[in-house]
Amino acid sequence: MVPLQRLWVPSENIHLFIANDEDLNWWIKEKGAKVEFTVGYVYRRDGPCPDGAVPLHLVHESKVGRVLTISEGERASCVRLGAKDEGIQCYVAPP
Repeated sequence: MVPLQRLWVPSENIHLFIANDEDLNWWIKEKGAKVEFTVGYVYRRDGPCPDGAVPLHLVHESKVGRVLTISEGERASCVRLGAKDEGIQCYVAPP
């Protein structure tokens, strides 16, 4: 498992949720992001995860911002309405 961290990016005036070191390091180095806190622990998008874990999708739309969802239907609806699918960020065990 890896930490799901919330970042603040002052130059973009946004918060992000990141679950991998490559993206985390890019945002810190290139955009001056700051890690605010660890939300919890998740399963890597490129590693093994237990039965029942589901993908956590990220979609982005300029007016709404970034949306995280475990719902494939919600992800698809956002994309149909013009949002960019930014892929699976990690896997989570639903409640």
